Amino acid sequence: MALLRNNWALIALVILCWAVVASFSTGYYYYQYTDLSEKLKRLPVHISVSIDYSNGTITAFEDVFLFRNATVLDALRAVTESITSQYWSGWGTIVTSVNGLTNEGLAGWQYWINEEWGVVAADLQILVSGDQVKWKYATFSG
Repeated sequence: MALLRNNWALIALVILCWAVVASFSTGYYYYQYTDLSEKLKRLPVHISVSIDYSNGTITAFEDVFLFRNATVLDALRAVTESITSQYWSGWGTIVTSVNGLTNEGLAGWQYWINEEWGVVAADLQILVSGDQVKWKYATFSG
């Protein structure tokens, strides 16, 4: 009891208790965060993909499931029989052929997400659930 009568000892005991509780709380919430983060990584991304060959043929895939952080390029790979692509240093990967239809001159493969033209390379555009991806063989303008 004499120890508790000393104000400095009491303050030190309170600080020690606070530090122990704060440390355990921090550890608990960090564990909860990392556990939830790992679970979210396993959740699929649900999107739709269409491919317009510009010859009257359009193929549509309504229920495409990909893993989190999937790209527009991953979506195309998931629904096509064969694609070829080329990496351009400093820019990213572009699609050069889809199911045998190859880029030629100013015509080539372009993509849109939710009706907006893709402004980055196909391997850099991350998808989220609900996205509508449209690949089209078209003439580049710009």
